[in-house]
Amino acid sequence: MKSRASTPLCLLAVTAVLPLAKAGEPIEQPNRITFAPRLGFNVKASFQSSLAGTGANPGPATGGGLDRVYDDGYVKVDSSGNGGGQTWNWGYQRDRQAPPGAGTLALSAMSGSNPAVVNDVKDDPLVGGEVTYTRYLFEFGRANWGVELGATYTPVSISDDSTLSANAHLVRDLYNLGGITPPAAPYQGTFGGPGPVISDSPTRTASTEAVTFTGNRKLESSVFGIRLGPNLDIPMGNPLSLQISGGLYLQYADTDFTYSETATLAGGASQTQSGSVSQQDWVVGGYVRGQLLVALSRTVGIFAGAEYVFADSINLGTPTHQATLDLDGSAYGMAGLAFKF
Repeated sequence: MKSRASTPLCLLAVTAVLPLAKAGEPIEQPNRITFAPRLGFNVKASFQSSLAGTGANPGPATGGGLDRVYDDGYVKVDSSGNGGGQTWNWGYQRDRQAPPGAGTLALSAMSGSNPAVVNDVKDDPLVGGEVTYTRYLFEFGRANWGVELGATYTPVSISDDSTLSANAHLVRDLYNLGGITPPAAPYQGTFGGPGPVISDSPTRTASTEAVTFTGNRKLESSVFGIRLGPNLDIPMGNPLSLQISGGLYLQYADTDFTYSETATLAGGASQTQSGSVSQQDWVVGGYVRGQLLVALSRTVGIFAGAEYVFADSINLGTPTHQATLDLDGSAYGMAGLAFKF
């Protein structure tokens, strides 16, 4: 959890408490309610993509008499127990795995990839709304002191379709065909056989291969906020006044993460990936805020202001794909109507 909100919250609490011992006269029209649309900035998303496991199990680098499964074939124990270090229980998918004259069969397995990452994706500005109720309790030092309670709503939709890059870890095993001409691909030998036999012990090469992720990743969230903290109203000469506030900011986020991608290895193999996940989170943070109000009459005014939010991040995802919604450091601008009573 981040602790950035603690310092401004403590300062604001001290600011609110000190004047209580010297409260002045009661305030006329102590209630104020404001309504405004708000624009959000610097709400960020990060995305991670990685390859899904294929279920392949090529086994150890050397040795025979084992069941080995690859992404493009297999070499397994046959009914003879692989007598003489050979088996007829093998198969492969493409003719290019056993090119004429090579005398070998190539089988490969992917053992995963490191994640491809894109950070700080934004879609500014985000358009939402707010309503705030303020109760002024007393006057002290030309300023009115009170407490505000606000509610906010910000719909978030951040999408990314950039091409991401990572590295995949591959195993490539070569099997000696022993001079046979392999059946045309795709070929599948059986446990019982009989059939053409090949060596059951491979020669292994491990390598790293580039993989690219193309497609779309999207993060959507309905973020509801509750603000609570002290409010200081400072007259700036009729009809202007300045309000400064800050305190606790509690947010509830209902978030959906969806993705649809194709992962393509440098060798041409590809993997289609899609999925979605939903999550609901409570996020505790803080805010500081300032706004300038222009009184149009004794009861009605207009205002404009800005707000800065301290908050934690929200993480969600699947085993292969992750997304982060970062609300910390977000800023908002608003302008609307104020009513005093």
